[in-house]
Formats: sequence, C-alpha cells, structure tokens
Amino acid sequence: MTVEPTLDDAHRLLREGQGDSAIDAYTALLKDRPDNWITANRLGDLYVQTGQLDAAVEQFSHVAHCLVERDLLPKAAALYKKVLKVTPGDEATRSQLVDLALRQGFLVEAIGHLTAMAKQRRATGDDAGGLKVQHGINSLRRPASEANDVAPTEQLAMPTLPTARDTHEETRRPARPAVQTRGTRLRTPRSALNRQSKSGNSNSNYS
Repeated sequence: MTVEPTLDDAHRLLREGQGDSAIDAYTALLKDRPDNWITANRLGDLYVQTGQLDAAVEQFSHVAHCLVERDLLPKAAALYKKVLKVTPGDEATRSQLVDLALRQGFLVEAIGHLTAMAKQRRATGDDAGGLKVQHGINSLRRPASEANDVAPTEQLAMPTLPTARDTHEETRRPARPAVQTRGTRLRTPRSALNRQSKSGNSNSNYS
C-alpha cells in the first residue's frame, strides 16, 4: 500500500463528509506503516473533527508516548498539547508537559503549566493541592547566580506533585498516632531492650 493515494482518499472522504470512512483509510494505512507518526497524528485530528474525543485523546497520547521513547521531545509535547485542547483538565497530560519542558530546559514553559495546574485545583476547591503545586513552582525558581553555576540538566528537575486525589485523602485522613503502651510510653523494639539489658544502661531515648 502506498502512502499518498491512501492520504488522498482519506482527504476526499473527509471533504465528502464521510468522516468514518476517512478514519478507516488512515487506520488501514497505519496497519502497514505503524511508524508513520504524521499519519497517526492526522488520525487523531480526524477523531476530533468527527467528535470522537476519547479516541482522539487515546490516539494523541499513544503517539506522544512513542515519540518520547524515541527522544523526539518537541513533537511529543506538541501532541500532548493537543490532548489538553480536548481535555483541559487532564492533570496527567499537563504533568507530562512539565516533565518534557524541564527535560528540554524550558523552565518558563514548565512553570506556566504548573501555574495552570495550581489555578485549576484552586478553582475546584482543592486549595491544599494548589498550595502543593505552588511549592513545586517555588522549588524550580532559583536565583540566577545559583542557576548559572550548574548545567541545565542539573538545574531543572521535575518537582514531586501529589495528585488531586492524594491531597483530598490527606485532608480527610487523621494523623496516625504513634504506637503506645501503658500511658504515654512509646513501644521500645525488643532488640533495643536486649542491647540495653546487656550493656546495663537503664536510660532509654524511648522513655
């Protein structure tokens, strides 16, 4: 199967309003040429145009993942951005964009995505989650003099970000008390007690 006739057929079918048939044409092409990222990208676009948004997200994400594995980071980032256009609230995708931006040394872009994430969490009432993302932003901002002393790959690192679910569970979950016995005395490990008895030391940090 040659590439151009199939693409031409797909374009013609789309112009004629036969979106599903156009999708079939692109899918058939990808079976023969699974590494044709341009066609795979266009298939995702077709899903969007025909209103099949879940399929579009899956297609874009799959292609982006494959591009990351081949170290084609700018192309992968472009596809993840397409996912965000379809699902603006997708934190996993935005986190991928933060990681890709940092790996390429694009600090301002990474902070922009994190800022959007923090704003989104606050808008949904997750103030604790928004604050933690803000801490991640602050960890990326260093004085220029300090940043100039290290290599770009060393000065940019993906901050650890909790998911929205994590922050809600942390808010609801009470603090776990220390295991105690007999009033307020903390339980001393048996091995430690044995060492103390052999040494004859009756004073313990666990008292």
